[in-house]
This record gives sequence, C-alpha cells and structure tokens, in this order.
Amino acid sequence: MDDFYIDPGIGDAALIASVTGSESRSEKALSPAFSDPLGATACIGDSYLANAPPPPEDYETESGNSSKHAHQSNQQHISEHTDNKQDLNYVFPHQAVQQDLQYMSPHHAVHQDLQNMSPHQLLQKDLNELSLDCQPSAPQECDQSRGELFLEASENHFGEMEAEMIKPDIAIVPFTDSQLHALYHNVELEKNMEFVDHWLDTQKNIDKFQLDEMLVNYLRVRTMLSTSKHKYDLDRAHVDTLSKELWVFSSDTIEEEGECEDGNTVVVTRDSKVAEYSDSVAQSLRSRLKQCKETLTEDYSLHCFRAEVLKVRIDEFLHSVIVRQQGGVVERTLVYSTAEEVRLSVSVLFKFLRKDIQDEKMVRDLKQWLDRMVAVVLSEATLYDHLFLLNHIMRCPAGVGKWAAAYIQPAIPLTDLEETSFDNPFLDHLITILATVLLPVKERRSFVQEFRMRHQWQQEASEDDSEQHDKIWTVLDGEGSEDEDPGECWAQLREIDLVALINQIPVDHMFRYVLRIEERDGRDHYNVHHSTQHSFLKLYAFSTQFVYLMREGLKTFNTPKYRQFAKRLGRLIRHTVHYVSDHWENFKKENIGIIDPSMLLRLQVEYDNFFLRAAKCIFSSQKLGTWQYLADIPFATISPNMLWRIFYVLHLDYRNEHHSDFGVDITDWSKALSSPDL
Repeated sequence: MDDFYIDPGIGDAALIASVTGSESRSEKALSPAFSDPLGATACIGDSYLANAPPPPEDYETESGNSSKHAHQSNQQHISEHTDNKQDLNYVFPHQAVQQDLQYMSPHHAVHQDLQNMSPHQLLQKDLNELSLDCQPSAPQECDQSRGELFLEASENHFGEMEAEMIKPDIAIVPFTDSQLHALYHNVELEKNMEFVDHWLDTQKNIDKFQLDEMLVNYLRVRTMLSTSKHKYDLDRAHVDTLSKELWVFSSDTIEEEGECEDGNTVVVTRDSKVAEYSDSVAQSLRSRLKQCKETLTEDYSLHCFRAEVLKVRIDEFLHSVIVRQQGGVVERTLVYSTAEEVRLSVSVLFKFLRKDIQDEKMVRDLKQWLDRMVAVVLSEATLYDHLFLLNHIMRCPAGVGKWAAAYIQPAIPLTDLEETSFDNPFLDHLITILATVLLPVKERRSFVQEFRMRHQWQQEASEDDSEQHDKIWTVLDGEGSEDEDPGECWAQLREIDLVALINQIPVDHMFRYVLRIEERDGRDHYNVHHSTQHSFLKLYAFSTQFVYLMREGLKTFNTPKYRQFAKRLGRLIRHTVHYVSDHWENFKKENIGIIDPSMLLRLQVEYDNFFLRAAKCIFSSQKLGTWQYLADIPFATISPNMLWRIFYVLHLDYRNEHHSDFGVDITDWSKALSSPDL
C-alpha cells in the first residue's frame, strides 16, 4: 500500500487550492488516514515515521501487562494496513494524548459508531422496505481485525456495480457556488454587461458618420420614387377605367313588316349594337393620360435616376472602406481608423434595417451591403467583433433569424490534451454568446420603437373592421401561434428566430472540448484516460454554470409562446447530464482502486450535487413541457441518499418554497415518504 496522509480537518478551500496547484501536493493532502475520538491522527508513511519522537524509556514498565497486551493488539491491527510491515511502536503523533492512546485502539474504540455512520448502512433499512421488486444493495462488512469499512462489490437495486471504499468518518461537504466559481469562472461572461454598456454608448453618435447621411438621402429619394410610382399606378388605374367608359354601347332592335305576293304579311326583326362616343369621358381620359406622362417623364424618371446615382455612391463609399481595411491604396480619413469605419458602417446599416421601411428594393439593398461588410468583419474577426454583431442582431425586429442568423460564426475551441484546465477563451466565448441570446436584451424596445407605431396603426384598422363583424377573434402571429399579449408582440422576437440563432452556436464542439474528445479524420476519438480527477472537478464547475445558464433562459422565455424553444433548452440540460454521467461512469470503471478513495468520494459527492442542480433547473420550469426530461436523466448513477432526496421532492409542489433545499435535512426517509401530505 502506498504512503497516505489526510487531515480530517482539511477544508474545501484547501482542496480547491490543491486542485489548482500541483498534483503531487493534492494527492498527499487527500490520502486516507484514521483518527481517534480525541482528534489524534495516525499517519502511515516513511516520512512521518522518520520524524516521529522516540518512545519514552519507561513506556513498558509503567503500563503493566494489560497495557502491554493492548499495545501489542493495537500494533497488530495497524500493521495489517501496511505492506512494508514496519514497526509502528514509534508512532506518537500527539505526545499530549500518548497515555490515552496506550489504552485504546483508534479503530476498535469507535468501530460501532463508524458502522452506524455509514451512509449506505443508514439507508439499508429504507432500501429493503421501498425497493420491493428490486435487489437491494449488498450489506456492508466490517473487518474487526483491520478496522476498515468496505462496501461489498455487488449489484445494487439499479443494476450498477460498485466497488468503492467508503470513509464514513470523513464528512464530505459539497462545494458551494463560490467554490465552484473558483474552479471555473468565465471572465468574458462576467465582463459582458460592461461590454453591452460600451456597445450602447457607441450607437449614440453613429448618425455623424458619412454613410448615415448618404443612406438618409437614398431613403428619401426611394420614398419619393415609391410615391411617384404609386401615383402613376393610380393614374393608370383611372385610365383603364375611363377607357372602358369612352364608348357607351347599347342594343337596338329594328322591326320591319311587309306583304308577300301571296298576300301573307311578313315581319322581320333585327338586333343591332349601337356605340355612342362620350365627349366628357374623352376629356377626362385625355387629362389622366397627360398626368401619367408627366409623372413618368418628370417625377418617376428623375427620382429613379437620383436613386441610382446615390446607390452607386454608397457602393463606392463601402468599397473604399473595404479597400482601406484590406490595406489598399486609398485616401485615408483622418477621423476614424479602418476598423472603426467598418464597424460604423455595419452599425449604420443595422440602424436602417430596424426602420419600418416598406420599400422592398431598399431593404434588399441594405441587406446586400450589410452582407458585404459583415463578410469583411468576419474575415478578421476578434471576439469583440462577434459580440458586436450579435448585439446588433438581438436588437433587430422579429424575423431577423431568416436573414441575420448566418452572421453568427463563433470560433470553435479545439481539444488540447496537454491543457489541463478549462481556461480557453473560445470556450468562454461560446458561453457568453449563449448568455447574450438567452438573457433579457437591454434597451431592445428603444431600438425597435418604429414598429410600435406600425403595430398601433394596424390595431386601429383592425378595430374599425371589427365594428362591422364578429369581435370574437383569436390573434395569431406570423407562425400561427397565439399571442399572449398582442400589445407587446412588436417588441419580442419570434420563436423561430431564437431557434435559428441557437442553431448557429456549436454546442457539440463545446462538449467535445470539455470531454477531451479529439476529432481525427472526420471521426471522434474518446479516451477517458485523458481526464484526471482534477479535470473532473472543473468539469462539474463548468457544467454547473452551463446548467444555470439554461435555467435563466427558461425564466426569460417562460411563456407558452416559446414552448418549443423551452423544450430545446430542457433537452440541452438532459444532454449535459448524460454526457457528464457517462464520462463519470467510464472514469470510475477505469480508475477504481487506483485513485485515492477519499478523492473518489469527493468526486461522487460533487457529481451528486451537480445532478441535483440539473434536476432543480428542469423541475423549476412549469407549464413549458420540460418535465418530460426528468424521466430520461440517469438516476442510476447517483448515490442512494441523493436519489431519495430527488424522489421525495418530485412528490411535492413545484413551487420554490416547497423544494428549495430538496430534503437536505431529512434523515428518516421511511417517515418522510409515508407522510400523508405527499
């Protein structure tokens, strides 16, 4: 057996420090040991024995035969824990309590208490009563000679094989959120609010940029062109109407009567059409045709020419900006740098796309220009540029997912087996992009304010029409879904927009990175040996933050309008739990008996609490259809005590005040589960 040492009083902060420090130091701090009731710690190892004080000379004479017999028995029990068979008579970790140590064995004295403190022994009675049709966990065996407590390797009631040594004398307290934050924290996400505030400040003075004035003129000319075209269309409609009224057609019947040579009278009837030319209509038609001619030759042609000229000027301006950005020889401006010119051009184009423009040609031109400029940004994009584009997209009106989702092209974190931490800027960037989409968008209403006026006009028109018809109507949006609050639908994105934006985020590559999966020759290569016990603690911390982010998304879109999108978030939580659970099971199978049992117990406790946090996130979202994923997460991988806690809370009310602690203080599960309130 290797040399181990553990201080029962070691705190979580020390464990976190050992994780971030060297591996040898953490293994030394987390090695198993045994302690007596008075706090003395017996340490097994050559290094400690070498520094132990020598025994007193009168040790055997003062203790007598009985104490000598107890000491020999104690020596026999301790020696069975060591493979080097060293003489432990010189182990005196605390001289102050050496007289007490002479009369008690560290294991024999507290053996009965340790047996009762075992979490598996504590739940054995409840497991036998509640698992009626399942095989209960195997009982624990206590070896009196060795003083160690083992969980016998057998199949538990979920069919899972366990062979772990449990240290019931060590109370493992799960990491708090602040301690998990010390293991993994996203610096970019923490500074995202500062970035949003800075981004909002940069949008206040974009109207001073030259492109803004050019687009204003282009929009004004396009509006005048649309007005001329509309006027011409009206005149043409009147011309068509007057052309039909220029000739008035009528039917006339002529009847003639004659007598034949035989004396019979013959009557002949003939029908004819008569066309009457209308001078008044001809005068009106002449006037309308003259107006059409003037509209075409003077107004429409002039505005069309001016619009094309302005369009060419805008094309030339954007081309010069692109050339300067790419290092071409073009006269440079003295006010802005090349990168600032590109970003300002993108901001101005987004500004006009947020306007309520009815001219389809103008909208197409704006999108084409924006495609060119975004391509330039993405060709040499920094993390700032990706967030810059995303914040513009999140403040566009509904329907933005159809034409702007492709602008989201985040960088992919690549798996590096030599990297032992999750301190990857691309990984942090993916989480920040997810947070930007899922969290409430600051000042979104002010950016799409023009659509509020349009919505009010449409409401007034619909109210006027409803006065003449039945008023019992259900208002549907463009996707056929019912609007919960029709008065606020103008300020919200559609569900299909959110789905399109989320689909642009490579969540699969994010999990490939955290699970240490390499991609070679188009195939994934997974090896659990690439992960260490320290990386697992970081994995739990990262997964916790990811699950918390999904929970905030469920809160943001907690309306029936976003039911399908909420199911997608719930499915992401389920996938996260499955990935972490499978990874943890593979790690245990490969490292059982190799890793320090105390560290293995710590990892199991942290996994249980991660599982609990994920179950809480799903359970707290009501009326969204996400509870179905509770039935599909792997409950067989958690400890029995955590399983009872989750099983108990699932029978309570879904409100927070009823399940905030998930039964953490319950010790008698038989009594709790037999309560008539369930």
